[in-house]
Amino acid sequence: MAHRQFTDAKGVVWDVYDVVSLPGFGRPGEPQLAPHSEVFRAARSWLVFESADEKRRYPIIPENWEQAPAAEMQRLLDQATAVSKRSP
Repeated sequence: MAHRQFTDAKGVVWDVYDVVSLPGFGRPGEPQLAPHSEVFRAARSWLVFESADEKRRYPIIPENWEQAPAAEMQRLLDQATAVSKRSP
């Protein structure tokens, strides 16, 4: 799972990470998927944007998002859908 932080236009710090969900994969001790494999593309995947107060989901994992400039991350954040944040 790739991870980064960025600060949005309002000064909010967001943790951003990718999620890949594929039944039978990703369990401890099992092989991980190569990011550009056919199986990886068939998996359900998304980016999560999480701040202290909010959580959002962007429906795909854009290529090279880990190095994207803040303006591109802001665009993705603006298009992401709010989701409920689980209590610890």
